[in-house]
Amino acid sequence: MAWQPWLAALTAIGAGDAGLTFRISAAAVKPSDWTVERLQTELATEIKPIQYRSHGALHTFNCVPLVSLLKAAGVGTDFSMQAGANPKLKNPAMRQAVVVTGRDGYAVVFSLAEILPSVGNRAIWVAFDEDGQPLSGGEGPVRLIVPEDKSPARGVHQIASIDVVQLAAPATEP
Repeated sequence: MAWQPWLAALTAIGAGDAGLTFRISAAAVKPSDWTVERLQTELATEIKPIQYRSHGALHTFNCVPLVSLLKAAGVGTDFSMQAGANPKLKNPAMRQAVVVTGRDGYAVVFSLAEILPSVGNRAIWVAFDEDGQPLSGGEGPVRLIVPEDKSPARGVHQIASIDVVQLAAPATEP
């Protein structure tokens, strides 16, 4: 398959390589590349230890909230109700989706509103180390964890990209 040499090259870089990047993009925001080092520097005050069961055992991951990372990348994370606004245009955060994709192509989707503190306040974390050690090559350099989910199905290993997409407004008036 065409992607195998690319995947092999990434794996060869080594476990926990803090220089490996992932990309964040959104409408009206210049795409930006992030590394573990940049994440730790720019979001130092947001880093939290999160207890999470992985591979059958409880581990402590150092993480940043996904919403904080999006905000640092320039994604609009403020929400306010716009009473009287055109229903097709009001509350744009309600029509945005966050797509997190791993290097293996696995992707999960969240509504932006679901993770905004003023709306859904869902705790979704971007982890960069496990039990004080960089994530292994198969897990990192960063991974997504969602502790509140009953199943780890929305966890993404080796994040390659985080894209915020605007869903279409309704085509007809209510």
